[in-house]
Amino acid sequence: MGAGCSKEPNVKENNRQIMNLQIQIKLKKSELESKIKKKDKETQKYLEEAKQNLKNGNKAAAKRAIKRKQFNQKISEKLNTNVQILDEQLMALENAEINQDIAQTLKTVNEKVKQATSNVDIKELEKVVEEMGEQRDKQNEFNEEFNEVINQGKEDDLDLSDEIDKLEAEMNGMNNYPKENNEPLVQDNKQTHKEPEGNLVFL
Repeated sequence: MGAGCSKEPNVKENNRQIMNLQIQIKLKKSELESKIKKKDKETQKYLEEAKQNLKNGNKAAAKRAIKRKQFNQKISEKLNTNVQILDEQLMALENAEINQDIAQTLKTVNEKVKQATSNVDIKELEKVVEEMGEQRDKQNEFNEEFNEVINQGKEDDLDLSDEIDKLEAEMNGMNNYPKENNEPLVQDNKQTHKEPEGNLVFL
């Protein structure tokens, strides 16, 4: 098969392979952990034998038990190292799976964006943007005119208030003037005052 006919990696197949590897590694890790537990028990057993032989005064047997204990400890250390390696491999596989999923997601999004923009007419898009700009300018112009009308109304209210205040002041000033004498005039043939009672003395 030529280079131009090579197929792109199948994401699902890759994920399936990663999952299989993870399962195998987990099984191997579980097996090693079981061996470690077994070796730890043997190590403890040989330690107890060494103590018992020392109590009995049998140092040679105690030394053999100590050697067994040390041997099992070294095996446990190697097994623990292998478990750590397997843990690292599991994390690497998990990271690879995540990266693959992210890459596939980005690829899918990119393809969708290309599809969405492939049928877009650039000139038509520019026209729409231009019309939007014109509408925005008209709206701004309307807002400015509206604000001018509102502010003018406020100024008119102030002018009217001033006129009302002046008119009230004039009216109050007029009310302080003496009132016109609207009483009827006294007739000549009528007595304008009463004579004082009693005797009058003429000089």
